Amino acid sequence: MRRTIYIVAALASLSGVILGYPAYCLTDLQVAHQAKQAPEFESDNLSAWPYQLTNDARLMAEQLELMPLINEYIQLKNQIPALERSKNAQLQSLRQDITDIILTTMLEVQSVTSKINLEISQGDDIRNYLEDKRDKAMKYNAVANIVAGAVSNVIGVALQMPKMSEMPGEIVELVGGSGQMGFGTLALMQQDGGKQRLQARPNMLAKLFDRPIAANAEYPPNIWAYVNSPVEGSTLTKRTQLIEGWKRVGLLPDAKKGSYNNQVLMLTGTASGRYHLTLDLIEDRAIMLADLRAVLSQMDSNLLELMLFMKKS
Repeated sequence: MRRTIYIVAALASLSGVILGYPAYCLTDLQVAHQAKQAPEFESDNLSAWPYQLTNDARLMAEQLELMPLINEYIQLKNQIPALERSKNAQLQSLRQDITDIILTTMLEVQSVTSKINLEISQGDDIRNYLEDKRDKAMKYNAVANIVAGAVSNVIGVALQMPKMSEMPGEIVELVGGSGQMGFGTLALMQQDGGKQRLQARPNMLAKLFDRPIAANAEYPPNIWAYVNSPVEGSTLTKRTQLIEGWKRVGLLPDAKKGSYNNQVLMLTGTASGRYHLTLDLIEDRAIMLADLRAVLSQMDSNLLELMLFMKKS
C-alpha cells in the first residue's frame, strides 16, 4: 500500500515538472523579448542621450531651436522597433529637418569665414605693395646718402688742400652733411611704408562696432546670434570679449579717448569718403579679422558635434 502511494506521488511530481517547464520557458522568452523591445533612452532628457553633448553644443542646439525637434525625434524613435525605423516616414522627416538646419548653418559659417579670408587676402595685397614701395624708397635714399656723403667729403678735402682757403671746403662739407641728415630723416619717415588712399567700404568688423554696413559685411541671423551669445563661464558675450581683448593688447585705444572713434572708422572701413590705409592699420585689421574667424571656427566645431550626434543616434 505504501509503495503504491509513493509511486503515485512520484508520478504526480514528475508530471508537474513536465507541465511547468513549457510555461517556465515561455516566461523566459517573454522577458527576453521585452528586453529587446525596451527603449534605448529612458527619457527625453539630454543626460539620457547615448552620445553626450558638450555644453557649447547644447547651447548651439538651443540657439538653432533644435531641442524640440531632437526631443521629438528621440521619443518617436523609442516607440518604433529598430527594424522599422528606416521605413518610418515621420521619423525620417524629422531627421532630415534636423540635419538640414545643421548643414545650412555650417554653410553659413563657411560663407562668413570666406568673406573674412577675402578681406585678409586683400589687405595682404595692399601691404605687399606698400612694403615693396617702402623698400625701394629706402634703398634709393641709402644710395643717395652714401653718394652725397662721399662726394661732399672728397670735394671738401680737395678744397682744403695747401695754398687754398679752407672756407669753400668747409661749406661743401656742411652742405653734404645737411644732405645726409635730410636723406636720413626721409628714410625714417619712409619706414612706416607710406599710405594707400582707398574708398571707404565696410568690412566684417563694422557690425561688431555698430557701424553702418553694406551687403558684403552682413551676417546671417544664426551667426550674428552666436557672436552675441554669452561666453561659457562669463557674463560677457563673444562680441564684447573680442573688443575688450583688442583694447587689452593695444589694437584699440580706450573708448574714452578721442582717438577711439577715428581708429574704429579706419579699422572697419566706414570713414566718410576716401581714407588713407597704412601698414600698421592693415596689420591691426588682419589680426582682428583672424580673431573673429577663430570664434566662428568654434561655432563650426559645435555644429560638427551635433551632426555626429545625429549620425550616432
